[in-house]
Parts: sequence; C-alpha cells; structure tokens
Amino acid sequence: MSGDYDLRMGMPFFKNPVEFKNRGITVDAVVWTGMSFLAIERGNEPFKGCWALPGGYVGWHETVEEACARELKEETGLDAVDLQLIGVYSNPLRDPKENISIAYLVRVSFFDDLRAGDDASRVEWIPYNEGRPSLAFDHNTILRDAYYKAARVSSNGMR
Repeated sequence: MSGDYDLRMGMPFFKNPVEFKNRGITVDAVVWTGMSFLAIERGNEPFKGCWALPGGYVGWHETVEEACARELKEETGLDAVDLQLIGVYSNPLRDPKENISIAYLVRVSFFDDLRAGDDASRVEWIPYNEGRPSLAFDHNTILRDAYYKAARVSSNGMR
C-alpha cells in the first residue's frame, strides 16, 4: 500500500489520481477595467471560436488560486495580484465535460501587456453592456455574478 500513496501535510496523497472517475475542477478569471471585461476567443473545442473567460483545469498539486493565476497568465499574459472568490459553479449542464468551476474576481498589476497564449486564439477587452457577445459555458452567469460582486466591493470600500 505504501507504493500507492505518500504522506503530505499528514494526509494520504495518491500518486495516480487519474484512476478516479470524478468530475474535473476548473477555474475562471474575471478581470475588469472600467466597464469592460477581459475575454479570450477559444482555440479548442468545446466552444472553439467562442468568447469565454480566461481559465482552465486545476493541475495536480496546485491550489485553485494558483491555477487561476497560472491560467490567466498563460492565456492573456497578465499577472494576477489579488483574487476574490465569486462562486462555485457545479451544474452538470454548465459544461459538456460536466466540470465544476471555481470563479474569481481578479485584480492585475498591468493591463497593457495582453497577448493570447495556450489555448486562447485572441484576447480582448469587451464592453459589458454594449452588444456583448454570448459567452461559452455558463460564463454569462459568472460574469453577471462578478459584476454584482464588484459593485458591492466598490460601494463598501472593500478591496
């Protein structure tokens, strides 16, 4: 049995977690500037060619916060400075692969170094209210929740 797992932080840590058939965990990042949000055009299926929030899978041995910052950097070139939880999105119909997503409102250090990378074919600032395209997955719901969270944080003087 000792070959199947080792101990980390005093708890069993399985070396081959891929043998488990549970739903995947993903992260999504919402970044605002004024009344625009950051979006990527997906380069891969599902939803290839559609606009989406930056994000992706949580890697083995990383926290969801680390995964969110990594995915944002890989797909947009931006560095996350602060992350605030928006919510957990677990409706099996939200994603064809039935992934669960943990979404964050993200503050970045600089806005001007945008570059599409990883599985993003383009990255752009999109106005929130003016002719906004429909987003892939359940990202319209996440974006709406982020909008209200950002408004609450701003009106309460919280960071």
